This record gives sequence, structure tokens and C-alpha cells, in this order.
Amino acid sequence: MKIKFKNFAKEYMSLFLEWSNKPYVRDTWFVDGYEPIDKYYEKMEGNGYDYAFIICLDDEAVGYIQGSDLYAYRMKCPTPKGVFTKEDPGTFCLDLFIGEEAYLNKGYDTEIVKVFVKKLGASLI
Repeated sequence: MKIKFKNFAKEYMSLFLEWSNKPYVRDTWFVDGYEPIDKYYEKMEGNGYDYAFIICLDDEAVGYIQGSDLYAYRMKCPTPKGVFTKEDPGTFCLDLFIGEEAYLNKGYDTEIVKVFVKKLGASLI
């Protein structure tokens, strides 16, 4: 299975919203206090600290992944909040979810993370 990442673009918002409405994504990812899901793209677009992608397995979009530069978040976000507001330079977090049920519990996440970390690291060097 070939893992690819497509830049998260506005054209993916309908798919992102579809996945976000699934209870196993919504109840874990979109807890109280987060911006409205339908405004997610606007929040991320060009903010300088979030690097978001659609996860594709063999060219099929199956989920979402983002790496966030937490130091940049603290410095660039007009109102940083939450637990990541005192991070040092070089501190990143990674978030992902699989939106397509057929790909759940198959062990793809580990390989996706490995490939994504290499991609993110290479783009920052």
C-alpha cells in the first residue's frame, strides 16, 4: 500500500466535514472549546504553524493528518490557548484520524506516522 499526502485545500472541506461528523472522529477530535468544524480550513490556511494534509492510501483519501509547530503557534497565534502555550523552539505535535471505516484497525497508522515524520522533517531542513 502506497502512502501519499495531499496538501489540505478548501476542496477537501466537504470530505473533512463528512469524516468529522462520524462519532469516532467527532467525539475524540472536536471537543468543546474548539473552533466550529466548518471554519477549520480558514483557521489553518496560511497560519504559519499548522501543516495539514489528506492521507491517501493507493490514491484513495482515507484520513487527515497535521503537524503543528507549537513554538510558532505560541508566537504567531493572536490568542494561543490550551496546553501548548509554553513550548520551546523545535517542539511539534502530530494529529491524525482515519475517516474511512474500511481502513480502521488495520495497522496503517504506524506506517502513516513514519512516512509523515520523514516528510515533515525533510520540508523543515
